[in-house]
Order: sequence, then structure tokens, then C-alpha cells
Amino acid sequence: MARVWQRLMTLGRQPRMLVSVAVLMGLLAVYAVAFGQVRGAEAHLTRQQFIISGSVPTPVLRLSPTVPQGNVIAIIVHGYSGSKELMIGFGIALAHSGIPSYLLDLPGHGASAVPFATTTVDNRNPQLETALAEVVDYARAHSAVAQPQIMLIGHSLGTQVVGEYVLHQPTSAIAATVLISPVLADLPTITQPANLLIMYGEHDLAGIIPLAHQLFVAGCAGQSSSDSPGADNAFQACGVAGGGAARRLAVIPGANHITILTDARSYWQIQQFIGATFGGASAYDPRADDG
Repeated sequence: MARVWQRLMTLGRQPRMLVSVAVLMGLLAVYAVAFGQVRGAEAHLTRQQFIISGSVPTPVLRLSPTVPQGNVIAIIVHGYSGSKELMIGFGIALAHSGIPSYLLDLPGHGASAVPFATTTVDNRNPQLETALAEVVDYARAHSAVAQPQIMLIGHSLGTQVVGEYVLHQPTSAIAATVLISPVLADLPTITQPANLLIMYGEHDLAGIIPLAHQLFVAGCAGQSSSDSPGADNAFQACGVAGGGAARRLAVIPGANHITILTDARSYWQIQQFIGATFGGASAYDPRADDG
């Protein structure tokens, strides 16, 4: 845990106390927003909380849309000092589009009773990756469709977990990966992860912004990229959308490392990415519910 916090401090380039206070206040604000989001979304989804009892018992929140569409299942991983509740806005937006999701508490976070293991191997934490892998396996085994397309979404520390999992387990057949405010140490390739969206806030931690661009360039691997302009949905892209190796880089205007979690434009970017990657774009616009 200390190594992860040190990396965030390095990326932030701010005194530890100031960052700690800012993160705490931001997390409290996000909790309040998330609570309001849940109250307003109950008609569109059902909620189930339980523990997946694998080698790393993991608390999960499953959000199931009342009207499922397609075969995509999202697994959502929070950041350092976070919890599944902080990421609930993404699950709610996905449910509006007919996509079920699993939100999990990493060891040492949220409702998890499992202590955080500090053991790392080559920038990887085997405990965290095992927890994620067991949720992926559970989601596949309990899918309502025969061959679900698994999409991983991670924020901050969660990007390290999902990113390393996909990069080092290419046979896991993950269909798409979303890295939000990434701290991923290893670089993507032109094929791994398959279908990659990278997002960061305009006012994100200073070191995260160039890292996001570095990850995008590495994923493009020399391919030319194109710009898709827009007031709040601009992005850069390379690769062929729907071809298995598309890459996108998006900045969320005005957002920081915490507020990016509740910004409707974050949900919109993911929704557009899903439509381009898997087809069948949803008519739901999360920006219409913003504010």
C-alpha cells in the first residue's frame, strides 16, 4: 500500500498532507453524489451485494439493468483509499444502457475483511490481481448470455490492477479496458489490452496527464492517430474501431482526479467507446441527467 501511495505522491508532486486532505474532501463529496445517483436510478436497475468466496474473498455490488441489452459485462475497480460505492456512477450509467456491472472492494478497502498484502512482483500485486480474476470468473459463470464480452474499468490504483492483469494474462479474453486517471507502470502494446480507452481529468494529478499520453502513444505503436473534436466529448484515436485493437485518449474538461468519477462526460466517453467497439450504441445520454 505504501508503494502505491508513494507513486500517487510522485505523480501529484504535492506535499503529502495537502494531497491527503484534498483526497479526503473529494472522496466525501463523491460519496454524497453517489448516494444521490443511486436514489434516482432504482427504477432502471436492481442491486445485489454479496461476497465472492474465492481464495481472496471479495465484496461485490452487482448492478443489473431492468432491460438488458447486448452481451457486455463491466467489472469496475476503484482507486487507492476508495471503494465500490465511489464507482457506482459508472455502473448506473451502464445500467441505463442495458449493461450489467460488478463493482468490487479490493483487499484493504471498503467492506473487504482481507488485509492488503504489500507483496509486489515486477510492479504487480498478485493479491489484487487474484481478487479481480475471481470476479471475472464469477461474472462469466453467472452471465445471462453464453459468451459475454468482459470489459474492465479501473480508476487510479484500479488501473494498475486491471492493466497488469490484462497485459500479463492475454488468454483472459478481456474484450475492452478503460483506464481512468492511470498509474499503470507497464506500457500497452498494439494488441494488448484489446480495445483500450484512457481518460484523465483536465486538472488531474500532474504526473498522470503525461503518463496517459505515454500509454496512448505506446498502444498506438506508430499508427497514425486522429482527433475527434467536440465541446465535451473530444478524443484522439488510433486503430480500427471494432477491430479488436482500437485505442482512444480522452480528457474530461474541468475534472480532477476525484471529480472525474461523477462527471457525466466520463460516462458519456465510455458509452461512446462501447458503441464504437461492440456496436449497438445506446440512445441514453448521461449528460442529460448531469447537475
